[in-house]
Amino acid sequence: MCLISRLFIGQLSNYIFLKCIFELIENNHDDDELVSTSIKFLLSFNLRFDYPHENPIMLTLVAINEQISCHELIERLILLFNRSSKQV
Repeated sequence: MCLISRLFIGQLSNYIFLKCIFELIENNHDDDELVSTSIKFLLSFNLRFDYPHENPIMLTLVAINEQISCHELIERLILLFNRSSKQV
């Protein structure tokens, strides 16, 4: 992996940045396009990591468990997974 790619992934996996993404999803449920795009980003970024204990998304979710409810994220993911005909 090149240096630029490693720096970019390091910036995206920043705890504060990921926490802001989760807050954005929870606090903007009226803006469907923004929430959908944010969830697509999280799902695509998640594919870069093989193990949950190395995945900054999972680590951030565990860390913010008491602060943010993530109901909107969970509802959207369940809806997405239950749709068999429509791809992301």
